[in-house]
Amino acid sequence: MPSPDLACLQPPRQHLFRLQINRCACGGLIIASSSHHQAADGYSMSTFFNAWVDAVGAGGAALLGRPVVPYGPGALVPRRPPHCEFEHRGVEFLHLHQINCSSLPEPAVGVIKRPEIINTMLHYSSESVAQLKAIAENKYTTFETITAHLWRKITIARGRADAEADACATKLDVSVNGRARLGVDSLPQDGFFGNVVLTATSKSTAKELARGGADEELEPVDGNEDYALSSESWLHLDLHKLDFGCGGRLLGVVPPRIPLDGVLVLIPNLHKGDGVDVFVALCDRHAKELRNIAYTLD
Repeated sequence: MPSPDLACLQPPRQHLFRLQINRCACGGLIIASSSHHQAADGYSMSTFFNAWVDAVGAGGAALLGRPVVPYGPGALVPRRPPHCEFEHRGVEFLHLHQINCSSLPEPAVGVIKRPEIINTMLHYSSESVAQLKAIAENKYTTFETITAHLWRKITIARGRADAEADACATKLDVSVNGRARLGVDSLPQDGFFGNVVLTATSKSTAKELARGGADEELEPVDGNEDYALSSESWLHLDLHKLDFGCGGRLLGVVPPRIPLDGVLVLIPNLHKGDGVDVFVALCDRHAKELRNIAYTLD
């Protein structure tokens, strides 16, 4: 997404995929892409970029060594007989008795000025990640560990951990690759190009989360949470290994400017030799506070 100053230069139309190649005077190359999430998720786009790299290296040979599953509902095969394994009512969807249409807020009138959103990058070395994992008794992955740590720190930076915030609820949305969860019979893990991203959501009170008790206090979401955070991982997309045959080395893989409050993207570090970079989109005043506490372990 372009900056606000340059957004007016973009034609106001929807697009499925847009690619821009920038050649720098120093000889460097910047590849910028934008795609509609209904057409492809991150895993599919990484397949596209790796196929591009293979085409460059193979001089026009076959792009993929596996058949591509056609995009569309025909690729998803329901279980026979149908089986509802999980309870979705009251968790992902409200019960009818929970809905009170008379209490729904009236639509806002006028223009509300959005807070200034800052995009910043945090770096966690391998030693820092190991320390965070040790606190949680090494029960969780790198993505889970860093996401939980920053969920807590951002809640504190937002000022929601005060005593009067007992009833303040906060939720975390995590992007999940649904290919493995749907099963091989329903959807092949390799070759499907489309969007199979699912969202897993956890909820806690801000005070419990700030005290470090979220592991035991997580609850189903009900849609009334005050503050939300979204996190996704690029750690296993292998974008940092792309080589388009231009020589030199890859200097960085970063998301575009994100004008949303409360977004995390975990990225493999390319500069400092190890660890994980975390792209953070956050309200200006909260981002400044986060930078002061992001690396503390208390």
